[in-house]
Amino acid sequence: MPAEVVKDRDLIGRYSELLHDAIARRDTFQEFMTTCGAEGIPTAARNIHNMLYSQLQGLEAEKKNRIWARIIRNSFAPIFEGVFDFVVGNPPWINWDSLPTEYREDSKELWFETGLFSLSGKEGRLGGAKKDISTLMLYVAVDSYLKKEGKLGFLITQTIFKTKGAGDGFRRFRYGNSGPKMHVFRVDDFASFNPFEDASNWSSAVFLERDRETKPPVPYYSWSLKEDVSPTDIIAEKYRKQLSVRKEEAWPVDKLRPTSPWITGETEELSVLSKAMGPSKYKGFAGVTTWMDGVFWVTILRGVGADILVENLPELAKTDLPKVQARVETTLVYPFLEWDKIGKFRAVPSHHIIVPQDPATRVGYDYSWMRKHAIKTLEYLQRFEEKLRKRSGFQRYFSEDDPFYSVYNVGSHTFAPIKVIYRTMGSDIRAAVLEPVKDRLLGLRPLIHKNTVISVPVRTHEEAHFLCAILNSDIVTEIANSYAVRGGKSFGSTNLLSYVRIPEFDQGISLHKQLAELSEAAHAAVKAEDSKGLESEIKRIDKLVERLW
Repeated sequence: MPAEVVKDRDLIGRYSELLHDAIARRDTFQEFMTTCGAEGIPTAARNIHNMLYSQLQGLEAEKKNRIWARIIRNSFAPIFEGVFDFVVGNPPWINWDSLPTEYREDSKELWFETGLFSLSGKEGRLGGAKKDISTLMLYVAVDSYLKKEGKLGFLITQTIFKTKGAGDGFRRFRYGNSGPKMHVFRVDDFASFNPFEDASNWSSAVFLERDRETKPPVPYYSWSLKEDVSPTDIIAEKYRKQLSVRKEEAWPVDKLRPTSPWITGETEELSVLSKAMGPSKYKGFAGVTTWMDGVFWVTILRGVGADILVENLPELAKTDLPKVQARVETTLVYPFLEWDKIGKFRAVPSHHIIVPQDPATRVGYDYSWMRKHAIKTLEYLQRFEEKLRKRSGFQRYFSEDDPFYSVYNVGSHTFAPIKVIYRTMGSDIRAAVLEPVKDRLLGLRPLIHKNTVISVPVRTHEEAHFLCAILNSDIVTEIANSYAVRGGKSFGSTNLLSYVRIPEFDQGISLHKQLAELSEAAHAAVKAEDSKGLESEIKRIDKLVERLW
């Protein structure tokens, strides 16, 4: 927009109407300038006027114009109206990673000014990718448009209340370090159903007051369809009659860190859960991220001398890949678990994965090592070198000098012989014990899994089953559901072990040994397809876990 016309409400209003009428008449740019001059509109910034007019002509040719001139007028209107008692809105929900590069660069300073980007370096890059522009718009609206003690209501993505990292800056509820505070006095959660047709977002509404501090508990209302209403029966005009609402309260899941994700539930329910909440003695790690599974995931066709013949899985890739058969060494090939092959007390490997990563350096083995120990594997990977270098994750986390086949989330924990795994995403925790498997062609190898699965390395078989029993209990699922986004990628993430107070396994405590034995029995029941036996073991585990806390 030419700065010379953005001076007052009347001027921008007249200019917008002239734009609209000139485009509708198909005037030339010179004719538009003549009209502006006759109407007293400044035209010194001719190049900028021309750029704007050309854009609108293009939109008109595509039959997309008509409303844009009026949108320009309405967009500038609040600037000239001063501040307001009430602001309401539905800002766009677009995550940082999906914004155009130019917009990200232009707005970056504002993200830091508001305090929404509170991390730096590598952490900042990782967290930044999940931040949503709706949070920036909310903060700017509070600062720019609200009177002192004015109130704001926004429709906004529910994930900002429940995700670690991406939502931390938002949950400061203050504009920067010295700007206005925000008192959230109500949140309505619509995540259990879909109030917007053809939109898959988790929806919520937040209401806040400027210049007061947010102090938990925050009133939190969870909406859901009534039991006798199916999603196909929804009638927009009758929503209110088809919904039920549960009044809950929201607290930071870590009360010593006010910006931590919110845990929500009824008062009595949270009182019970609080006894089991706190940091555990265990740490979880996400699985391998390749950004091109169709290269690294393989099927073993047969043994060829000391080597094996493998075939890649191009159908798993988001880019076109050829189907290739190649002879490779067994050195870097491991049995692999997919997310959907994991259940409570069950984990079934589906195929294999090539992991050419040095766990000590956290990048791919250098070329000299590969030529000495896995030359055939290197030759196989070189067939895909161009595409592997273009992977988004490779370009973000590695340099051009790093081996092109480098992957992510690989450390000593990846190859731990004994570990407990559980799935992220979903609405319940599903955990299983992993121990090395004897592969006919590979020998004894640890099982590897993807980044949508979390693993916890442990020292002994008994300790693994103790931890697995607790993770599969109802109370742990309730804790996860109370602070995480159900079905979202944050559900059951590595953060789970920061919020469930699991004690370290002690061989001398009878309760710990009993839980380990029950987990072993549950694994055996699953293997024997004994559903009644499994149900019985799970009930006994739930009772013992309640005693644990």
